[in-house]
Amino acid sequence: MSGLNSPLRAFLASLFVVAFAVACGQNGPTGAPASSQSTAERSAVPAATRKPAPTPIPALKTPPYDESADAKKDIAAAFAKAKVDKKYVFLDFGANWCPDCHVLRRMLDDDQIKPFVEANYHVVSIDVGNWDKNLDVSAQYGSPIDKGIPAVVILDPDGTIITSTKEGQLADARNATKQDIFDFVKKWAPRKT
Repeated sequence: MSGLNSPLRAFLASLFVVAFAVACGQNGPTGAPASSQSTAERSAVPAATRKPAPTPIPALKTPPYDESADAKKDIAAAFAKAKVDKKYVFLDFGANWCPDCHVLRRMLDDDQIKPFVEANYHVVSIDVGNWDKNLDVSAQYGSPIDKGIPAVVILDPDGTIITSTKEGQLADARNATKQDIFDFVKKWAPRKT
């Protein structure tokens, strides 16, 4: 790393720390929760206003993004199904190297959240590689990946965008709780008539 410039070295070091924290079940090497706040800072916040610590989530058995998938074909198939059953299409942009993408997928696959997601959405996982794949697909849906991944776009069966996390709302999914993600998928689900 000695040949790398200082900002790049710092970025790679912080990426390693994040990956290590995720690999350790979102806990640091001492077993304490990984957080930007010290214990003293957290305890200074009244308990009623403190956000609960993220719930550790089991490791994925397979990578969340199929690197050989045809995103356009998968999206077309999801829309074909949505036109019949009136579910929404849930586009999940991310990459297998991205710790936050793994966290989001684990939460979406959680036993409490998955049944709701399956009842309301057709999920399409779109691999962006190293920012070199499916960029045209991202652009087609308003470039939601510009401020980080994972990024989600939810569309109705006609292709109208219902919501997008193009401001980077999910790019730090490791700091979200399962309830945060469940609230997100419930908020944008199709309204049953």
